[in-house]
Amino acid sequence: MGDYKLPTYWLANFGLIYTLDMTHLGMRNPTAVRNLVFAFNIYNLANTRYASTVGQNGFTMDNQGGAAYNNQSILLGAPRQFFGSVKAEF
Repeated sequence: MGDYKLPTYWLANFGLIYTLDMTHLGMRNPTAVRNLVFAFNIYNLANTRYASTVGQNGFTMDNQGGAAYNNQSILLGAPRQFFGSVKAEF
């Protein structure tokens, strides 16, 4: 009892950030945007299937079919995800 086994896994993420300096482009107005920052991220680059959380609710030994028996103790990790953002600095 209690012999839970999960395969090992390796996760890789990728991120890229680019800052565009608007003051070097001739825009020197103090109320204008000074920098634009572009960011792009990919999480779980290889789209690996993995368990992100194991045993947070506890591994109960109750086999009577009660609420503790149905406790979810293994949660799957997120699939590959893409995120992008733009930030303006004044």
